[in-house]
Amino acid sequence: MSKYAAESERLWLQPLSVEEHLDDYHIITTSERAMSWSQPSTSLEQTKSMILARLPSPEKPWIENYAILLRSSVPADGQGKPRVIGIVGAPRNHPAGAEIGYGLHEDFWGVGYASEALRLFIELYWGPGRENARDQLIAEIDPENTASQRVVEKLGFKRGELLKDVYQRGIEVRAGKEIKRGKLALWSRSPAFRFHDFVLPWRQV
Repeated sequence: MSKYAAESERLWLQPLSVEEHLDDYHIITTSERAMSWSQPSTSLEQTKSMILARLPSPEKPWIENYAILLRSSVPADGQGKPRVIGIVGAPRNHPAGAEIGYGLHEDFWGVGYASEALRLFIELYWGPGRENARDQLIAEIDPENTASQRVVEKLGFKRGELLKDVYQRGIEVRAGKEIKRGKLALWSRSPAFRFHDFVLPWRQV
């Protein structure tokens, strides 16, 4: 059985775990740029807690998260682990569906990895034989995070309600600000958008 849940030409998705991904994920969670829209980690132990909170449990069986692995990072001799460049999945339950989340280390922005990884996850989530999948995936995105909005729009998400004063950006927390920012909710239903009708422009985002 493959240890990867899904794969594309450039990426693998592997179920997130402390044992496999802690060190690389810590590099991401302590990067100010990568965590501009989220709360950063201040220690390896906190990063470990962040991973554990993103794993399914009897209380939260809907949680599903994957490390995004860069296939080209494996040495030519095949020895060593691929690098974790980000995370993608469904970390939260939403009244209207499963809420998705994703993020990449900034060294890997701008070359289509976010779109590629999210598409893999969507295909996995609504794949053949899948049980208990929600009818809708929800993405809540800061309205000024235009790059993230482009990612979900290209994958068939439709813009919805603007929620105000519901979270604070990670960069503002570090600056000691009290300003609250809104989130832009976007969503998609499984049969409403067919990937085979759409050529994904990997090189754009």
